[in-house]
Amino acid sequence: MNANLTGRAVSVLVFTLLLGTACSRQSPVETQADVNKAQAEGNRDVAKAQSEAVDATAGAREDVADARTELASDSAKAQQDVAVTAAEAEHKVAVARCGSMTGAQRDACKNEADARLQADKAHAETNRVAADPQK
Repeated sequence: MNANLTGRAVSVLVFTLLLGTACSRQSPVETQADVNKAQAEGNRDVAKAQSEAVDATAGAREDVADARTELASDSAKAQQDVAVTAAEAEHKVAVARCGSMTGAQRDACKNEADARLQADKAHAETNRVAADPQK
C-alpha cells in the first residue's frame, strides 16, 4: 500500500507541475504580440542611436572645420609676426649703416630704411590677410 500511495503522490505532483506549466504559457497570439513589441522597441532604439551617431559625426566635422580655420588663422598671424620681426631687424641694421653718413645723405638713408620697413610690414599684412580665412 505504501508503494501505491507513493505512486499516486508522484502522479499528483507531475500533474500539478504540468498544469502549472500549461497555465503559465502564452498563446501564440500573445507571443507574437510580445515579439512585435520587442522588435518595434528595438527598431526605435536603433533609429535613435543612428540619429545620435549622425548628429555626433556632424558635430565632430564642424569642430574639425573650426579647428582647421583657427589653425590657418594662427599660422597666418605667426608668419606675419616673423616677417615683421625680420623687417625690424633689417631696419635696425640699415639705420646703423646710416650712422656713418652726415647731413642730407644720412636723412635720405634713414628715410629709405623707414620706407622699406613700412613696405615690408604692409607686405606681411597683405600675406596674412590672404592666408587667414578669418581675416
